[in-house]
Amino acid sequence: MAFEDLTAEVRGWVPKAALPLSETLVNRALNKIYDASTWSFQLCTGGYQTPDEVTAGTITTTLGSNQIVLDAIATAAILDIPNYFFLTQFQIRLPAYNLYNVIAVSYAGMPTIATITIDRPWVEPAGAGQTYQLYQAYYPAPVQDFKRWLTVRDFTNAIYLDFWSWKQDDLATLDPQRTVFQNPDHIVPYQVDNRPGSSTLGFMLFEMYPQPLIALPYATYYVRRGPLLVKPTDTVPWPLDEEIVMHRAKMLMYEWAEANQGRYAELQKSDWRFLMEAASAEFKDKLMDIRKLDRDICDSFIRTLKRVNPMVGAPYFSAITGQASVGAFR
Repeated sequence: MAFEDLTAEVRGWVPKAALPLSETLVNRALNKIYDASTWSFQLCTGGYQTPDEVTAGTITTTLGSNQIVLDAIATAAILDIPNYFFLTQFQIRLPAYNLYNVIAVSYAGMPTIATITIDRPWVEPAGAGQTYQLYQAYYPAPVQDFKRWLTVRDFTNAIYLDFWSWKQDDLATLDPQRTVFQNPDHIVPYQVDNRPGSSTLGFMLFEMYPQPLIALPYATYYVRRGPLLVKPTDTVPWPLDEEIVMHRAKMLMYEWAEANQGRYAELQKSDWRFLMEAASAEFKDKLMDIRKLDRDICDSFIRTLKRVNPMVGAPYFSAITGQASVGAFR
């Protein structure tokens, strides 16, 4: 059943229920269902590729300006960055000084000279002929509705990145100037992406630590929330169906009707609390059935990740091979 059909049916249950209210309650019900269990459509795989650091040439900075001018050698170096990477996801700094986010780049002059726009005015030592570091320190969550990591795996070096132990406070104590560089063994929440013009605006950003300076792939396994219904033709993801959404939306709609009896005489003719209890029972019964239907697929996914390591407090799982599997099954 499409979104427009769901909202039309919801509006028919309660007098005075307008279309915007029914759309809101259907999506609110869907969110409640997403949080009621871990569903197979929420289990995802992905990955990061860290880029090589760029240090060739020099830069010119001006105190109070958000523009950095690269010389011809530095410009040629950034033009050699593979197209897979977006320069606006990189950070630039003077060695041992603060990191600035790159938010734009433009080219002019003969030979070509690049000018980088950063996210705030420059307050570090300024002038021409400065050495620099250009690399990616922060990585956006794979999706905007990201919920949590299951595993982040460096297959090249056969390690799992610790995503559960450290916060930014810990990094501030261990390495406040971020001068330790090697293959990362931690991935730490940083902040929500608020960089102007960012293609991942609103995504959670994570800092790999120690900060990586060489190209390496990382496999990610994670849980996302799930899509809301927006277009009239949108449908709920399998194994969910319109029936379970209806039951949960009924509970919310009847709750709204109970709260608004004093405003509308039409709402005073029914016992909305009794109807809420009935809808709740129907929802719980349907939820159990769908969980059973989805259990095998979830278990198959988890078995590709599990490992046991009594030496660490990792929220990992256990598998026959003792490590994450690159295949679909164990």
